[in-house]
Amino acid sequence: MNERRAHPEPRPGSVRAGSRRGFTLVELLLVAAIFIVVLAALGTFLVDGLRAYRVTTERSEAIQDSEAVLQLMRYEVGMAGFRGLGAATVARPFTLGSGDEAILVRRPSGSTSDELTVRYFEDRYVTDSGERQVTFTVTSQTLVRQELRPGSAVATTELLVGNVESMRVVEIVDRERSRFATESLVGLPTASLPPELAGLNVVVQFVGGREWEFLIGISNPQVYRVVH
Repeated sequence: MNERRAHPEPRPGSVRAGSRRGFTLVELLLVAAIFIVVLAALGTFLVDGLRAYRVTTERSEAIQDSEAVLQLMRYEVGMAGFRGLGAATVARPFTLGSGDEAILVRRPSGSTSDELTVRYFEDRYVTDSGERQVTFTVTSQTLVRQELRPGSAVATTELLVGNVESMRVVEIVDRERSRFATESLVGLPTASLPPELAGLNVVVQFVGGREWEFLIGISNPQVYRVVH
């Protein structure tokens, strides 16, 4: 009779020899290398995505800021010479500043940038006479707005946009749509200036070469002057 040998059952938790082996050093190094390559690829993807998001956000904010600045300049320069509604306000004099000009284009000595000053009366939501003198100029590579009101000895200053090299009023436009270079109008008396002013062509030059060029329409009759 053949006798069947009984094999002892393995104890719980025990492993038979040869049924399991560990990773070799080469395998561990290979897995680590693959993990590093995948991690580097994911990191590059995430960094590029964050950079693109930041650039898009900054560009969107810059566009919004530029639109706000252009709207502000168009509104206030377009208001130049406005003295109010009704016949009683037509002859209302300006008391801020000097002279009768509602628009003054001035280039300080040695500067490549103009100062654009406008005067008008604001008749909405005001608690004073409403007279305003507003100057747009470039200071320390920043386009700024300075506003003087009745009873104020010092103008308030508002920073509009940075990295600006210069702001220049390059042309005067009359009602016949004729254009006159401001350089040709410097120092001329009022009687010799083109009458019926209809607009100003303004160029804002940024550091790096980018520029805004825009036309500001003017509807109010006024006296203006160009001084360099």
